[in-house]
Amino acid sequence: MAHSLLDYYKAIDNASQKMLAAAQAENWDEVVHLEGACAVLIAQLRHKARTDELGPEERKEKTRIMQRILRADAADLERVINENQGQYRRALCITDGVFKFITVRLAEHTEEA
Repeated sequence: MAHSLLDYYKAIDNASQKMLAAAQAENWDEVVHLEGACAVLIAQLRHKARTDELGPEERKEKTRIMQRILRADAADLERVINENQGQYRRALCITDGVFKFITVRLAEHTEEA
């Protein structure tokens, strides 16, 4: 069965939600597994997008899906920063024309006498 572009967006959303739950449970092996699954889905989506297009209603659904993913990521990032006040700094990263925020853990500095 051939998958539509929207199917890929939905699958990415599903994997992204599972990855968020795994991160909140500190199940890092599952996070790594799901990151890999997302990467594969994104590659498949990009390939499919070369030949297929979304209709007007599908574009609206895609927008809703992407906003849901971004809101969940932003909320989790905010949670991590609040829990670790002063230990992280956010930065804007641009890779292959894609803008995203990254979080950098600041090194703890200790001075010896």
